[in-house]
Amino acid sequence: MGSPLKNSTSTNLAGLKWIRDESHRLTGVQFTERHNTMIESRIQSRLHALELDSISDYIEYYQRHQVEEEPFLIGLATTHHTYFFREYLHFELLEQKIIQELITAKDRSEEKVIRIWSAACSRGQEVYSLAMHFNRILKSKFAGWSFTIHGTDIDPESVRIAQNSVYPLRELRSLPQGLLQSYWSVGTGEISDYARAKKEIRERCTFSALNLLEPLKYPNEKYDVIFCRNVFIYFDTNQISQITRSLSERLTPSGRLFVGISESLHGLDLNLSSFGPSVYGRAESRPSLEHAQSQPASPPPETTKPLRVFCIDDSVSVHALLKKLLTPELGVEIVGTALNGKDAAEKLRSIRPDVITLDIHMPEMDGITYLKSHFGPNHPPVIMLSSVSPEHGELATDALRLGASDFVQKPSLQNFKSSQDELVTKLRAAARGSKLSAATAFKKPVSTAKDLSSAHCIIVCPPNERTRILEVIRSWGSARPQFHVLWNCEPTVATSLEKWLKEAYPGTIQSGCLTKDSDALRGSFGDQPTSILVLGTLHNEAWMTLARWPKAQILAEDLADHAQNKTIRKIASDIFPLTSFTYVASEYLCRKIK
Repeated sequence: MGSPLKNSTSTNLAGLKWIRDESHRLTGVQFTERHNTMIESRIQSRLHALELDSISDYIEYYQRHQVEEEPFLIGLATTHHTYFFREYLHFELLEQKIIQELITAKDRSEEKVIRIWSAACSRGQEVYSLAMHFNRILKSKFAGWSFTIHGTDIDPESVRIAQNSVYPLRELRSLPQGLLQSYWSVGTGEISDYARAKKEIRERCTFSALNLLEPLKYPNEKYDVIFCRNVFIYFDTNQISQITRSLSERLTPSGRLFVGISESLHGLDLNLSSFGPSVYGRAESRPSLEHAQSQPASPPPETTKPLRVFCIDDSVSVHALLKKLLTPELGVEIVGTALNGKDAAEKLRSIRPDVITLDIHMPEMDGITYLKSHFGPNHPPVIMLSSVSPEHGELATDALRLGASDFVQKPSLQNFKSSQDELVTKLRAAARGSKLSAATAFKKPVSTAKDLSSAHCIIVCPPNERTRILEVIRSWGSARPQFHVLWNCEPTVATSLEKWLKEAYPGTIQSGCLTKDSDALRGSFGDQPTSILVLGTLHNEAWMTLARWPKAQILAEDLADHAQNKTIRKIASDIFPLTSFTYVASEYLCRKIK
């Protein structure tokens, strides 16, 4: 946040309360003092844009320009965090069960159109996810049927973005590549980092601004599907009840209302029945809502067996995380794991999965070699799950040319949960046989010929890891940064190891003692790009020394105890197997070099 807001503390608090109250008046969103930090941060940027000094100044400005400023306070009250195919379980239920039920109920109707309303659509990702989903399913399974989608949101700026239908490619990366190619047009030249929805889905989507607390302004249509997800956190119980009643009145007799997976309608006096996890319809032949809410959430339809997934990755931490993320409740399950391609080839003789996740950098047999040796017409589809960035890796393109269906960039271990929906979406797409052309899948890779001589790579390790230092250095090839080795040992031992290093690898590699020389080395580097690779195990005191490098990338080796060590998880930028160090570090340094 910029400079502190001018005014006394009491004046600021009074001003923040005024803004909370005015935002509540405009939106109905419940704000308390715990939201002050968020509000102050957002107000700060507005003050800067208007060249104002204080909250008091802003309140005076607002009162003189209320019509122009109301959209800003409305936007301030909303959170825009969302992504394509969020909470994929609902899309699974639509495909496996609900679309068929809707069409059966509407089959005698002359108009073969499914009408959908995304009632809190934010910037449109949910609308276009639904458009891709319905377009694919109706074209492949229900010829002659079509759909329309109307998206509404309280924030006019979010509605404008949704209507524009243009998104950064980094957001679209989570889509199965078959959907990206089918439904999105990637820009060229100055707009090559963006894509726009193609006319095939864009023309079926409309948008307008709407406050959910104003039911008289709701669309007059009756809808077969209404999505109103992850918005009830902003409202109190009475408001939730009011909104839900108003939405249910817009449902067709067989229509379905979807709310967020974590949101509950329990305890509300509503004439609704449960038709699945956070899916509701008018009470007809189903148990009452109170009864349904007292029961565990329904799993996907019993007729659909969980997707069987086999994971090939040299990180045992990734194996454990995937087992937590891919569960039968989501319609997927891990049925086997392997630490490299050779291990996988042996195990897959007795296991027949529906789809495989495959890492690239692994010992004994890496992912590319595995595809060359074992992938063929009868092989299960493969999703690459790797630290290699899809936009910046020849290896990613090679994997797709060799038959892989799609690519998921492996997130940091700390944020692995955020990729759950992307993983499930792409695994399902791969199982359906959705493959893409490697020639158009990714942008050109970062040039490995980029001059890295102004960048630094520091290898930190105890003496017993010294032979692996040479493996890391040699893996860089000719385009390499300046190398430094910091030994985690006594200074006298570090001096003898420096002599060993000069004999083993003649050249300009500098070395020293971690505790003695780290601070001086950091001072000499200044703002030059630096990546620190930690081999083996360090004690916590050594990690605290590395914590004094806040601007450097710090990569820890994926060892059994590292993922559970709170100190390492706090200090390390990420945790990777040794085989991924070179790629991840080089990509980071290339990005940082100006």
